[in-house]
Amino acid sequence: MAYMSAASKGDWGKHYSMLAVSMLMLFSAALAKEIGITMAGALVLIDVYMLPWPRLSSRSLRHHAAQLLCHRKVIRLVAVTAAVAAYAQLRSWLAGDHLVRIYRKVENPIPFAGPLTARLTTGFLHAKYFHLLLFPLHLSADWSFACVPYVQSLMDPRNAATAAVYAAVLWVVVSCKPWQVVPHILAGSGHISHSQCKTEKPGSEHTSSRQQQQQQQQQLPTTAFQESVLQPETEASRVEDSIAARHQESVWQMVVVVGLVIAPFSPAANVLFYVGTFIAERLLYLPSFGYCLLLAHFLTQLMGPHGMHTLSSALSYAKLSSEVQPNHRTSSSSSPHLSSAGAATADSTAQHDQRQAQSVRTHAHSWLGLVLLSVLLMGYSWRTVTRNLDWEDEETLFVAAQKVCMNSGKVRLNSGILERRHSNWDQALHHFRRAREIDDTYCEPDYWIGASLLQQGKHVQLGLMELEKALRCKYVAANALNALQQVYQLMGSEVKEKAASHQAWARILLKPELGRVVEACQLLEQVALEKVQLGGSYASAQDAMKPCLVHLKQAQNASQQAAATPAPADAAFPKSDKPLLVTYTNSTLAQLMVCTKARGRVYRALSQHRPDSEELQDAVYKYLQRHMPSCRLLQAKEGHGEQQQVATVHLHLIHLVQSADSEDPWFQLEWGEIMALENRVKEASLHLQVAAALFITHLDQVPSVRKRGIANPKDAAQLAVMCLRRVQQVQPSDICQAMKQECDVYNKLQSLQPSVSASQDLENCQRMLHKMCM
Repeated sequence: MAYMSAASKGDWGKHYSMLAVSMLMLFSAALAKEIGITMAGALVLIDVYMLPWPRLSSRSLRHHAAQLLCHRKVIRLVAVTAAVAAYAQLRSWLAGDHLVRIYRKVENPIPFAGPLTARLTTGFLHAKYFHLLLFPLHLSADWSFACVPYVQSLMDPRNAATAAVYAAVLWVVVSCKPWQVVPHILAGSGHISHSQCKTEKPGSEHTSSRQQQQQQQQQLPTTAFQESVLQPETEASRVEDSIAARHQESVWQMVVVVGLVIAPFSPAANVLFYVGTFIAERLLYLPSFGYCLLLAHFLTQLMGPHGMHTLSSALSYAKLSSEVQPNHRTSSSSSPHLSSAGAATADSTAQHDQRQAQSVRTHAHSWLGLVLLSVLLMGYSWRTVTRNLDWEDEETLFVAAQKVCMNSGKVRLNSGILERRHSNWDQALHHFRRAREIDDTYCEPDYWIGASLLQQGKHVQLGLMELEKALRCKYVAANALNALQQVYQLMGSEVKEKAASHQAWARILLKPELGRVVEACQLLEQVALEKVQLGGSYASAQDAMKPCLVHLKQAQNASQQAAATPAPADAAFPKSDKPLLVTYTNSTLAQLMVCTKARGRVYRALSQHRPDSEELQDAVYKYLQRHMPSCRLLQAKEGHGEQQQVATVHLHLIHLVQSADSEDPWFQLEWGEIMALENRVKEASLHLQVAAALFITHLDQVPSVRKRGIANPKDAAQLAVMCLRRVQQVQPSDICQAMKQECDVYNKLQSLQPSVSASQDLENCQRMLHKMCM
């Protein structure tokens, strides 16, 4: 309305203001819903076919172009084109790739069919939409595959519906002869001279036609002779006006059909590009507006221009004529002397009969229109009420969908979920399996089948297999992983099943869909440690760790190949087929390989010696001296980045040896570092102080601890100071006590091995102690 109002304004300011309002409304509609931008097609059709074109004075094509460019019709069309281009550019900038490229067969089966089947099914899809628009009797919340089966043959009777719809649209378009707009562009209905291009007012295309009508009225003949001569021209002009009116009506119908029905539907028609849905009733919202206009126009034509007034007038006139008609016959028969007026009376009677017949036809059409309007209103109102009842809740919605689309994969899936809520496991499993049979690429049923089998409690192993299969489905992979984790955690709570559950869970974590090699290797190492701790052989520990080492080697090779392979052209739009996949850097994988093999040597010693033996302690010393602090931590994936945390198997190993020999300062020191990383600061401070005290006791026992990395009293003193300074960092509240102990260490070292450096260290320590704590 704003756009057509802009076309009718005679002032440039009002014209541009209304044009700006219409463009703003068009842009707002597109931002609210993408389909709103298709209204631009309706605006263009209205301007091209329903509003007059300017008449050009020059016959030169160059002058034609120059004169058209200055006309406001062209300005409006340029404004609509610019609005569409601006919206497309804005959407591309905000959303990147604006086409839906990730769709499945269950959602839109057309891209997965052969060429002939795709075209035939697309045609029947349009006929199905037309049927839903006219007769919305069978509605469904989901029309996914295979609610509407493929049309695979030309002999399929459903092709008749396709042909009928296309023929109807073609008839509407061809009947208005849209190619006749070309001579209108060249001839026009208004007049613009070459000199008027700069001074023409926006209302000139309308005022010029009115001026022509006034000039024709001034030149009309007034004599009876001229009226009688020009009477045939008047009849001819009346016929021409009738033809023009019918043509204008057909043009209006074409504009509504193409601009308000076909254009809003075209983005979802699977013709220009494929979309992520097969049939969606919501896509008919805007085309239903055009349908309602056509329906109202048809009823208006059927009932006549006056509707109920025409009907009441026809009834009154018919009653009056039935009373007057006998008088005419009596007068005619009782007046033999009026023979000269016989012919006039006969003509009058014929005209009266014609008017009466016309009145009867009008009466019939009016009643027919009223009946049809009443039926439509009652039918559509009844369907609206009953459909609203279907939307009462999710259960009633899909129960209604089952009546229409029982062969739909998604309807079957949702029906099974509803049955699960009522613990109808057999019915739920039937729906889920049927959904998978409809489309073998539809992966969501795998998760629901597995979860239902586990909850049913009859086929636990089969349920676990289904859940593992569901890990390949990105839509339910997270749910399947959580369900599997809960199951294996419950199994691991039993001591007898702990090792087996850990190995099974690690095997799942190593799947290509997850790639969580760090977590899996920690579990497998823990199993290996428990085996040798319980007296098992080193070979059993190797068997437990073998999947981890094999996967690490494969992951390293794959990572190296990926780094050497150039990125594909569509790298800007990465596929998320494996949303739970965790990837690590080459350095992380290499470090994990080194630490796993290093701890493997400790497991070998543990399988051959007791935890408190010197052989095991020597193996642990070498492990700590060569691989700390790198093997104390592991790179764990958190969100989109890596986060360091204590390796669980390292914690268990140090706890084992520290518990076996609590007087070893190295084990106390490492356990204190682990507690600090775990944010258990009090325990960390305590163990670090114990480690410092043990190192202090070794100041005068160097020969007995030489093999533990302490060659002289100075080494023992430095280690003790290091532990005390870590205490100050871990728990600042103990800084004064730790600094006092540090000064005692330097004092004792000065008494055992007097030296200038020891004396300076003691003085510096006492100065800092006085400054910080006095």
